[in-house]
Amino acid sequence: MQRILCLLGLLIGSASLVFAQTATKTGDDPKYQGFIGYSVLGDANEKDEGKVLTFFGANAGVETSAAGYFNKYFGVKGDFSAHFGTNHGHGTFTIGSNQPPLTNASLNYSFKHQVYNLLIGPEFRASNHTRFTPFAHALIGAGFNRGEVNLSGAGTNVILKIADAGLAAAIGGGFDIKAANRYGFRASMDYNPICAGSKDYDPRGCRDHVRISLGLVFH
Repeated sequence: MQRILCLLGLLIGSASLVFAQTATKTGDDPKYQGFIGYSVLGDANEKDEGKVLTFFGANAGVETSAAGYFNKYFGVKGDFSAHFGTNHGHGTFTIGSNQPPLTNASLNYSFKHQVYNLLIGPEFRASNHTRFTPFAHALIGAGFNRGEVNLSGAGTNVILKIADAGLAAAIGGGFDIKAANRYGFRASMDYNPICAGSKDYDPRGCRDHVRISLGLVFH
């Protein structure tokens, strides 16, 4: 979460600098745009009663997208992101599949996890006569969660694996800062829910993520 707050600070600071500029854009508004950048994914919900498999936050990764525009204000965007992380800690676990079953065992855990988004949807941009172009989008598609938990201690070593998929969305936006005719800089932030949790280990069903990305935009 600390990384997310730092990136949010950079986003706000960059916006302040851009609003102070009076330079104008050169060239026409692009009909196509591509983006690639560094991204972090945070979980808006804390862990549920110590359940390790519900927490997919503090992930670093990459986001990339491509968009085509029907006019200077409206287009369609395809978006892919991948985030990777590891959580470490200590907790109390009950594992019925073990022989003999573990009940309220005090164990160390290491949770390696990945989160993927594959999304598409409309994008709206406020084209104007400055280098600063705000945009907003509402994307929908598929989300994928994968993870491996290693539990150790109390004379046992257990590995649990999960893999699930479900509906995902990204609702948010950001801004582009045009640096030249062919490229610029982008900062964006999305609410990124993924409804892919199995109710066997995640009572929420959906995980509420916040995604922040910084990178280069090409057109």
